[in-house]
Amino acid sequence: MKTAAYLLVLAILYSCSSPEYKICDFETDDKELKLYHDVLSELVEKHFYNGYLNQVITKELREKYPGWYIEFEDTTEFKNDLILLQNKLFKDTAKFETICYRTTLFTGPWKHGYSGSDDFVAMAKNDTTQGVREIKEFLTVFSSNWESVANTLAKPQTKYTSENFKLCTSKVVSCEKFFQSDIGAVSFSKVFMNEDNTKGLLYYDFMCGGKCGKGEIILVEFHDQHWTIKKTIQLWIS
Repeated sequence: MKTAAYLLVLAILYSCSSPEYKICDFETDDKELKLYHDVLSELVEKHFYNGYLNQVITKELREKYPGWYIEFEDTTEFKNDLILLQNKLFKDTAKFETICYRTTLFTGPWKHGYSGSDDFVAMAKNDTTQGVREIKEFLTVFSSNWESVANTLAKPQTKYTSENFKLCTSKVVSCEKFFQSDIGAVSFSKVFMNEDNTKGLLYYDFMCGGKCGKGEIILVEFHDQHWTIKKTIQLWIS
């Protein structure tokens, strides 16, 4: 009797536990491709306004969260609903939305708010405004050779194309304009790695409409066989 009661309590506790995102296992011997793949997967699912969920959103959720894909609620209930939708969509390719992947940067990291210049290094040596100073300090914390970091982030990633990505919740396609895909269009810079290749810095552009988009520097870290985003520095948003 006691055993049955104990098992019932365990079942209740388990059923009440918070849902978790399913992880897309992407197997490859190319460690750099693994980094870009894992990062793109996380960006689509957690940073690109949930557009990838369009085909699995129920009528009830649309009524519960009007305009939720952009103006979402910062509540535990909402986050759990998102995770359950991700679980539902996972590997259901018939319901995948598409995201456009480009091998050229839309603007690059330094053209918004930095006098339209690609030469952030030259400007940062003399500019002491708070925004420039904070970016320089962030790059310096990652590497004493902050100039090399800045120059790396200004260069597009051209080694991989849309065909190299096999996401578990969306389809990556080749196109030039954001309106040619369902979610938007994204591009990456080259990645600057630390000495033991466990952390990296890279920049991405994301465009999702005429006045919808953003560009961020992201700090990524390799842990438990996957790359995850640990910090983002927003450079521009529209």
